[in-house]
Parts: sequence; structure tokens; C-alpha cells
Amino acid sequence: MQDAQNTAISKEYRSVPISILVESATNPRKRFDEKNLEELAASMRAQGILAPLLVRELEESKYEVVAGARRLRAAKLAELETVPVRVVKLTDAESMEAQVVENLQREDIHPLEESLSFKSLLQLGEPIYTITSIAARAGKSEAYVHGRIKLADLIPPVTNYALQIESREEFVAQLTSNLPARPDYFRKDAEINRRGAPALADLAALRALTPPELKNMLDSGEVALDVRPGEEFAAEHVPGSINIALSGQFASWAGTVLGLASHPVLIAASDKQLEEARLRLARVGIEILDGYLKGGVEAWKQAGLAVASLNQMTAGELEAQLRTGGIQVLDVRREGEWDAGHISGANWWPLDNFRVSPPEIDRDVPVAVHCKGGYRSMIACSLLQRAGFRLVTNVIGGFDEWEHAKLPVVTPKPVEA
Repeated sequence: MQDAQNTAISKEYRSVPISILVESATNPRKRFDEKNLEELAASMRAQGILAPLLVRELEESKYEVVAGARRLRAAKLAELETVPVRVVKLTDAESMEAQVVENLQREDIHPLEESLSFKSLLQLGEPIYTITSIAARAGKSEAYVHGRIKLADLIPPVTNYALQIESREEFVAQLTSNLPARPDYFRKDAEINRRGAPALADLAALRALTPPELKNMLDSGEVALDVRPGEEFAAEHVPGSINIALSGQFASWAGTVLGLASHPVLIAASDKQLEEARLRLARVGIEILDGYLKGGVEAWKQAGLAVASLNQMTAGELEAQLRTGGIQVLDVRREGEWDAGHISGANWWPLDNFRVSPPEIDRDVPVAVHCKGGYRSMIACSLLQRAGFRLVTNVIGGFDEWEHAKLPVVTPKPVEA
């Protein structure tokens, strides 16, 4: 028995040639201080590596470093031939989670690396993270985590150059040069913060609405907020409902698009979604809701009421249709993103502007809507459908997918001195 345990431990912990280790492409850490690496390398020459690197097997005789990229680089500088490792079996999602959590424990973490780390956790399929659970894991406040996540969306090309910015002053200058417009709800939130908000536990129970009741309310101008994932909304939804999925910056966009004076009816797929939506809405000041659709979209269909759907297309399909004509493109990203590069001939109307009015585009021509990755465009598509646009299509993966497919992009011409 003891021999078996020793064999298992020896398989998990071992010394391997440094040549068979590769850094992980998903590691959020991109910056390494050269001076610190040299100091660590000197220590390794004298004492070796005290803590093993966490790795997973990619293929025979090849391992990916899950945690310990800095130690790997220092070991190479120290010209070590072998390094101690701990071999573990991890899925891609588990590997990313381990990398992100390790990265968050650093004292010298770059602000953008931290924001990208938080955002990576939100986007994991399993385990499911929320801002609340991330804050608890990182030992930060929810407001701090939310603010850091916003950094990742402020400058679209930031991942290309911001991590190379060494001085704090330059980083602040680059970041604040493309700040989005301040949402209208910020002013009211500030007032709520001054006078104090009611305790979340004191919120009244939500009223359960039958499908006929909701239909009558919608016919009278009620707003229905569908919090399900975009794919589910696209497949089928209550006509006229607005989709703001819980998976993204849900409360922020709800406050921006709907306003704090709104009191929508919630449509969700589970009680858990309802509870999360209500909690997050209350935190930005949307505390009064008109109820929720009991039984969700399934109950709506069982009541014999019609459902709507939303077409979706890939970047490649959009490019093919643009070549043949008969389609228009609507870019709903922010100004800095548009200026950094956009699709030729596209119309531009940021999602922030939708609360003022829908874009002035031809309602009789099919419109393909895109943002950076697909979250905001789904919100925009639902708002367009609610405004009476019938020929609306969401571009899956957004501008990121367009660029990934190496399709043509229009970029601003440099200003000549």
C-alpha cells in the first residue's frame, strides 16, 4: 500500500527537462520585470527551484505550465537543464481558472492584467463565477471588481499595447483618452449612495405574472427584460422583450439602456436567474420591478402565444452577403473601438445611444448588427426588434470574429504633421 502511494506521488511530482515545458497561451500575465527575473535566476543558481511548477501534459514528452511562468523564465536565464514540476490533470477551463487565481495573488499585478483576469473568470463556462464570488475569491469589494472589469472594455486595442506601458502616467493617459460617456444613471446612483439605499432583504416579493397578464401589460407599453443567455433568446423569446444576459455587464447595461426609473418585468429560465437579476439590478438602483413571467418562455408558448426569434450569422456569412449586396451593417461599439478599426460602409450607432433613439437606418433593408464579441449586439438587436425593425440579424462573435477571419478592416489614416 505504501509502495503504491509512493509510486503515485513520484508520478505527480518529478524533475523534467526544461526543454519540454511551454508557457500557456491563456495565462493572463503578460509582463515580467527583467531585473526581478535576473534576481530570481541568481537565486536559482545558488539554491535551485524551491517550489515546483504546476504543469499539465499536452502530448507525449510535452508539458504546459499552468502556474509558474515567471519561475520558468528565470530558470531559463539561470540555464538550468531540469526543473521540478507537479503534473496534474486539468481541463482547459480548470487550467485557466488556476492561472487567473494565481495571477490575482500577485502584489505587482498590472491594472489591465487584473481586469482581464476578472473578466476571464466571468466568461468561464464551468465553474460559474459572478462578480460576488470573484470579489470573495480575490478579497476585494464588488465595486472594485466591477470597476476593474470595465477597464477591459474602455480601449479596444488595449490588449495590443497597454500591457507594454511601463509608466503609471502613460497608462492613465492612454486609458482616459477613450472613456465612454458617463451613463445617466450614475448621477442618480450617487444620490442613492448619499441618502442610503434600502436593504436588499427588505425588497418586496416579486409578483408572478401569467402569460395573458404580461401580454396585456406589453400591449400597454410595459418593458420585459429577458435575462437568459443570448443563444436562448435568439432561438425564441417573448415578442418585444429586451435581452440583457446575466453573463456580461448586466446591471450596468440595464441602467444605461433602461434607466433607473424603469421597473421591468423579468423573464428568466430559472429561479436562480431571477434572484441574481433582481439582486444585481437593485445594486445599481433598479429596485422596483413589475414582476416576472411565471414559467418563463415555456409557459408563454403553452398559453398559445406566439414567440419571436432572431437570426444570427457568422462573420464569413456577413462578408459574403456584403459582396452580393442587399444588407447593411450596424456597429454598436463605442467611439474608441470604431476609430481603431471597423467594417467598410458600416453604420455606427453606439449601444449607449439607443435609449435616446434607435439608429437612423433603412428599416426595409436587412441589417447585420455587431459589437466586439456579441454581447452588446444582442442587446441592440432586441431593442431594434422592439422598435419595429423586422429584418435584424446578430453577427456571432462580433468584430473579434471578423478580425480573426482576417476580413478587411478600415482603420483611420494617420494625421500628418
